[in-house]
Order: sequence, then C-alpha cells, then structure tokens
Amino acid sequence: MWFWTGNVPMKLNDLLKGSGVSAPSELELTRLVIDSREILEGDIFCALQGENQDGHFYAKKALDKGAAAVIIAENRVSQLPKLPIEKSIVCPNPLKLLQHIAASYAANFDLKMIGITGSSGKTSTRQLIAHILQQEFSVVQSIKNFNNHIGFPLSLLEWRRHHQFAVMELGANHVGEIKALCDLKAPDMGLITTIAPAHIEGFASIEGVQKAKYELLDAVPQDGTLFLNVNDDRISAYPVKSREVIRYGLDTEAEFSVRIIGYDEMARPKIEWAGVGITLQTPGPHTAINAAAAIAVAMKCGCSKSSIIHGLESFLPDASRGLLQRINGITLMNDSYNANPQSMAAAIHTLAKMACSGKKYLILGDMLELGSLESDAHKTVGRLAVELGFDYLFAFGERMEEAVKQARKMGMVNAIHFVSKDLLVSTLKSITAENDILLIKGSRGMAMESIIYALGGKH
Repeated sequence: MWFWTGNVPMKLNDLLKGSGVSAPSELELTRLVIDSREILEGDIFCALQGENQDGHFYAKKALDKGAAAVIIAENRVSQLPKLPIEKSIVCPNPLKLLQHIAASYAANFDLKMIGITGSSGKTSTRQLIAHILQQEFSVVQSIKNFNNHIGFPLSLLEWRRHHQFAVMELGANHVGEIKALCDLKAPDMGLITTIAPAHIEGFASIEGVQKAKYELLDAVPQDGTLFLNVNDDRISAYPVKSREVIRYGLDTEAEFSVRIIGYDEMARPKIEWAGVGITLQTPGPHTAINAAAAIAVAMKCGCSKSSIIHGLESFLPDASRGLLQRINGITLMNDSYNANPQSMAAAIHTLAKMACSGKKYLILGDMLELGSLESDAHKTVGRLAVELGFDYLFAFGERMEEAVKQARKMGMVNAIHFVSKDLLVSTLKSITAENDILLIKGSRGMAMESIIYALGGKH
C-alpha cells in the first residue's frame, strides 16, 4: 500500500517536529509506503507490525528496491539485518510516528473536512456525498474503507492543494477510538448515519456505541456544523450546545427531508425532494435516508440543486454494498461486505420488496461481534425469513444456524444450514433457475464474497 503526496513535497523533518524523532535533513516526503512490494525509488517505507505480517522483516528489501529511508521501531533494531544508519528513522513506535506525520501533513491544508461515522451506512453515505460534491468541487475521500487508526492517517496523506473538501470516514469498535482519530484531524462538519447494535463485544452495550459515535460530533469546533438524523432517536438526542445544527430525515419536518414516492421492480426507491422526483440506483428504503444526509451536506457546501439531483441519480454503490448483478438469468444482490442486525434487516426487507417471477433466496453468513445479543439477533433473521415469505434460507456459520433453527421451528422447510461453502455453492448451482434473486450478506469475517465469485459474479 502506498500513499502519494505528489504535488505537495514536504521536508520530513518539518512533519516530524514535536515527535522527538529526526530524519536526514534533505529527505522529502513524496510517497509513504507500508507494503514493500510497491516500493519505488525515493519512497519512505514505514514498518508496521500487524496480526499476520511484520513490516520490519521487509525493511532491508525496501531499501534494496530504492527506498530513501525506512521507519523502524527501536526495540526491533537488534533483531534485523544491519541497515544503513543514514537511511534508518528509528522511533519508539512506527504507527504512532505515521499518525504524527499524517496529522502534521493535514495541518497544512485549509480545505473543509466532513467526518462521517455510524453503525451502518457510513461508507455508502460517504461515497454518495463525495460523488455529489464532485459535480462542482475538487474532492478527496477516504481510501476504500480505510477508517481506523491506520487507515485514517493514511487517507489524510491523500490530501492535495487543489482539494476543497475532504469526505472522511471514521470507524471504531471501542470507546475512545474515534476521539483518537479526531485528535489527528478534527472535522469541520460531523455526521452520524445510525446508532445501532454493532461491535457490541467491544462497546459492551448500545449506550457504549452511542458514546463512541458522539465522539465525532464532540470534536467538531464551535464554528463547525453538525448534521443530525431526526429518524434516529439516539442521534437526535445529541446535546448540540452552541454549534450550527442541520437536521435531515425521511418524511419529517427537518430542514432537509425526503419522501419515498415509490419503488421500481428491483426495490430502488424514487424519492421526492424540493418538488422533484429522483430515482436512486441503490435498492432499499434505507438508501433514501442516505440521500437525505447527502442533500443536507451538499447544500451546506454550496452545491446547486441540479448538481445534487444529478449526483443522486447517477451514484452507483460498490459491488459489495448492494450492487445488483445479473448472472445467467439470475439476479445477485451483493451486500457481502459486512453485516449487523440493522443492516441485515434492511437488506432482507429490500429483497422482500423486489418483484420476482422466480424464487427468492437468502444466502447469509454470521453476524459477528454481537456479544450478548448474538443469539437473539440471529433468531430474528430466521423469523424475518418466514414472516416475509422467502423461498429459501441458506445459512453459513455456526451463529447463523440459530436463524435456520428458528425458521424451521416456524415451518420453513427450505431453511438449511451448510458447514461448507463449496456445498452451499454446488447446491445453489443445481437448484437455482432463471429469474431467481439471491441476497448474499454476512459479516466481513465470513468472506461471503467468495460465494459471489463462485457463482460467476464480481466483487
């Protein structure tokens, strides 16, 4: 992974001020790389230690490939092959130094940063907002879903002089993590999409989720702007104090409200805003609230109504976040990137709304990190499968077996738990037919996209 500071070359020592670490005096930060396979001449390699890989073992390789310097931990020096002193930036903690460099770098820009977090919908909403703003402005946004203690600072290094807005995603699975990200760079505007049970193992309770998400809004300065979703009681309860507040929602009296006036045959909503009908390209009623959030932000940033409407109608989701794919006459709804109880229910209700002359299949993997909510959350999935009249529920993962048991208890014969993805895929290939619709969804750790690949789809 590499990050290019391109047209903003900066002396590395200027960015290191206050860190207690120094670099060769003439060294400039042009590219910072954390994957030695992508080293080019003159790059700086930062050796990070992760769960599966340790960048320190690749420091010499990075120098051999032309890196100008390597950032390494002082407690690892004795364990490594001898490295040139003049090319070694030794520090107590390379990750902390990376964060320091990114924060110092971002401080050189006067663009407006929009910070987005939420239990679900944060990536889709961030991408939608960026897409709309790009109709009129120069915009940078988070790389992929880089929203944690490593990804957020790396995304900051993507900022350029010509950018006017940065749409940045901030994630967490423990209280205090969003605050730590905001300490690197505080947002000028803050938005929480939803507050719902997700990562409960880390947050301990829904109150813990709320406290963590509030950290984003807490970081917005007094002259900043907060965007509050009035359809979410926990968000609308935020104590705003003296800052500007813009409210948005679905069928509300908020400043920016949209109304769903219909759906097409694939459950893509048509919304009304400012007296205009707008057809969204992402299926599901939950996408309408994302649109309301994007409208509120775009209007605050100075976008014209015509640009907002065009942006809403032209936005397509990532392949794994609700994109519809047609494969051999079968429709795949690929929502495989992640899952929690709220997003799972939204996806299931979306499939229920779709017109279908064939069969409807739920292909679901475990929802992870739910702690004490785990059993009930998966049983709820089974109940929904029966109550909404689906033809098949195919489950993978030991937790989702609870959904199958619940569905079978309620009389759903075609609720089946699979211990093997290969068997699940072969079963699908043998029984699915033209005009069937399949929803594939599960938590990130379940890698449900492999089923998409096996069926001939793209992820």
